[in-house]
Amino acid sequence: ERPMSDINTRLVFYLQRLSKVAGITVIVVACLVLVGWFLNITSLKSVMPGFATMKFNTALGFLLSGIALFGVERWSRIAVSASILVLVLGSLTLFEYIFGTNIGIDQLFVQEVASDLIAYPGRMSEATALGFSLISLSLLLIKQPKRTVPGQVLALLVSFIALLSLTGYIYDIESLYEVKIFSSMALHTTISFILLGLGVIFVLPEQGLHALLVTNGAGGWMARRLLPTAIIIPLVLGFLRLKGEQLGLYTTNFGLALFTVSIMSVFVSLVYWTARTVNHIDEERQMAMEALNAMNHDLEQRVIARTTELSEV
Repeated sequence: ERPMSDINTRLVFYLQRLSKVAGITVIVVACLVLVGWFLNITSLKSVMPGFATMKFNTALGFLLSGIALFGVERWSRIAVSASILVLVLGSLTLFEYIFGTNIGIDQLFVQEVASDLIAYPGRMSEATALGFSLISLSLLLIKQPKRTVPGQVLALLVSFIALLSLTGYIYDIESLYEVKIFSSMALHTTISFILLGLGVIFVLPEQGLHALLVTNGAGGWMARRLLPTAIIIPLVLGFLRLKGEQLGLYTTNFGLALFTVSIMSVFVSLVYWTARTVNHIDEERQMAMEALNAMNHDLEQRVIARTTELSEV
């Protein structure tokens, strides 16, 4: 572990508070969806007309996951129990898909009408079941010594799966939802998984894979500024490239070339800006060291002069 003097304690505090906010947000979303199922309010079950609905069991899994995330810092029995229940829910659903069976958990609480578009009424998608299995394991591991890194890796994997689904919504990629595991993953399911993944990572931001992000050094400073840009800029440029192609402004090949050159230009600018800032910080540090050395030299000369005067006396 890094010395406390190397860690930005204020940033750690804010990230841990964000973890709790993520847990509360997921709980609120889950409760709204549960109300939507009980009262048959379509707008609560799906964000927009035509979008996939969040299944009842999915909302129940998010409710338990949010409770577990909110209480994981103190490692309470409620948090552990909620994590285990989520693991059981996700694992049983995966069992149904793998072995092609129905064990009766999909419509245990509410009934969903079967249709041509719904192969398994009430059942969450494979990606959702896998996400619950992974996030529950990460919640169970994150607070255990020497198992923090595996817990963070699992949380990152959940975030990656959810980000892939979110990209499909942003770019309106219908082919993504022809892939079986993403066929019925709702938009608010995707966002909730991203919040859960980030929430688990922020439980112990000063440990494991992400400790660099909260350090006071130049590496931590660079990581905090470059990582968000590396995620957001490609998404925005990809969206603009797709819309331009759909509007007929250019062909697919030109759009790909434009996207590639844009990414290169952005990251070259980022590297240049970062290098200039780091050089400026290094110059200020060098000037501070020189000033400190000058003060030490002046102090030594005064001590020598004073010692000489006392010797003469």
